[in-house]
Amino acid sequence: DPLFNDWSQSANPSSNLGLKNIKNLNLSNLKITGATSLSLDVSNCTKLEELNLSGSSYTNFTLPVSGSLRYLNLSNTALLKLGDLDAENPFENQSSLEVLDITGCS
Repeated sequence: DPLFNDWSQSANPSSNLGLKNIKNLNLSNLKITGATSLSLDVSNCTKLEELNLSGSSYTNFTLPVSGSLRYLNLSNTALLKLGDLDAENPFENQSSLEVLDITGCS
């Protein structure tokens, strides 16, 4: 399936395929039945500007390293971990962030 092949390329910074060039990603209300923990790592998505995970079952999330993110919606998620636990401030590299919605996070 080409979609899954592209998804797997997102972790390969030398590739022009996959999600590394995506600007907007909407995974709102994505539920994985039976999953107790769901992680998303978009650290290599260096052009990502808008990310909506609202209402999804994501519990762990790693931000892009580029600082291009302007909009982040984590409302009504079961977020347990944001970024690297060793980082003092997971938003340190997010100088472009204008909107952060964490309404209803558990």
